[in-house]
Parts: sequence; structure tokens; C-alpha cells
Amino acid sequence: MPCAHRHLVVSRCRLQDVSTTPHGPYCEVMDETTRITLRLPVDLHEWLVAQARSARRSLNSEIVYRLEAERAAEADGESR
Repeated sequence: MPCAHRHLVVSRCRLQDVSTTPHGPYCEVMDETTRITLRLPVDLHEWLVAQARSARRSLNSEIVYRLEAERAAEADGESR
């Protein structure tokens, strides 16, 4: 029976804005990354892919964006 999950590799990176070019900001990926394998239900994977396309982000960037937003919201809730 096939697995009902998608297997993804997610990286966490720290970006540093180092300059602005005529084509927009240029960011350099710093040295802190972690690779993980993530198993997701197929429907959640499809939803994330659609959200990433809508926001014009890669799937990895979408996952990192959502995790960082949740972490910031949680930290904001704790500081109240």
C-alpha cells in the first residue's frame, strides 16, 4: 500500500539584506540551515503548494514563512 504522505525536505535559513540592486533587494543566505524530512498528508501538501503559488513563493519558503509567523504570533501573545 503506498504511503499517503508527501516527503519534503525543509531548510531553515537566516537571510541578511546586503544591498539593493536595480532588480530589487539582494539577500545572501547565511550559514545556519537545518535540513529535515517532513511527512505531510497529501491534502495538506496540495494546499501548501497552492498557497505558495498564490504568494509567489517556493514551497520551502511558504512553510518557513508560516512557521515564523506562528512563532512571532505566539511570542507576541506571551508578551502581553
